[in-house]
Amino acid sequence: MEIQFTCNKCETRQAKRFTRLSYEKGVVIVKCDGCGVQHLIADHLSYFSHVEGNDVTEYAKQRGFAVENRLSQAGPGAAIEILDFVQEQQQQQRDGGA
Repeated sequence: MEIQFTCNKCETRQAKRFTRLSYEKGVVIVKCDGCGVQHLIADHLSYFSHVEGNDVTEYAKQRGFAVENRLSQAGPGAAIEILDFVQEQQQQQRDGGA
């Protein structure tokens, strides 16, 4: 499966792949291509107890991000995309728009 997201540190848009089993039952950490920061995608083993929610979709929804979750699809089309509506709205406000 794949996740598509924008790094909240360096704003690099990227896609990362990992197994569905690790996402649903284990721990997934991905490294940003731009700045090298590590992003926690899923923690179903409670290694990181300070994080709210078990995975990035729960966390993103709690923070007001739109999430497109196509996990019900089998095979290589299964994906998660964190849509950056909140960040886009904040940028528009800084630029004097909306």
